[in-house]
Amino acid sequence: MSRRKSYRKKRRSAREKRNLFIGAIVIILFVVSFIVAIYFVTLAGGG
Repeated sequence: MSRRKSYRKKRRSAREKRNLFIGAIVIILFVVSFIVAIYFVTLAGGG
């Protein structure tokens, strides 16, 4: 019974890890795009 429970928990954690990884990618993409936007605005303003 305890073995079955641990297997279930392991599967759940793997699913959560995948969601966390996708979330991290989305956040990184958002931050990178934000930095690129600021960079282009600074270039346009300076140039």
